[in-house]
Amino acid sequence: MKKFSLGSLLGLALLFTACEGGTEFEKHITNHSDSGITFIFFNNYYQSTDTILVGANSSETYYSGGGERTFVSDYTCLWEIDSVHVQVDGNKTLKKDPADIDQWEMESRGKNYTIHTCKFVIEQEDVE
Repeated sequence: MKKFSLGSLLGLALLFTACEGGTEFEKHITNHSDSGITFIFFNNYYQSTDTILVGANSSETYYSGGGERTFVSDYTCLWEIDSVHVQVDGNKTLKKDPADIDQWEMESRGKNYTIHTCKFVIEQEDVE
């Protein structure tokens, strides 16, 4: 029978925990305009509606989820968004379309545990 040293067992335990992984998702909306904006997100798969109020010159987190043993390699910022309705205070119009993937900025970081961060940024010139 082979004997294992304490160092070998600790190294083996570290190896197994280092292999743990997952994926975390975050979506943030930043409003640099002087108008409050309401976003109503529709998800047909879950048959759900989420309403996010983003005040003037403020930021809100729309979604944060995932976790250990959640692996998604083809994540996009429109994941779980089927359509969006936008209302801007003062009957103004938002020129940027949150349902257009090209309007989102995405950053992914990490190897075993990946964090995908999506940002939809509104500037003053995006509101008319």
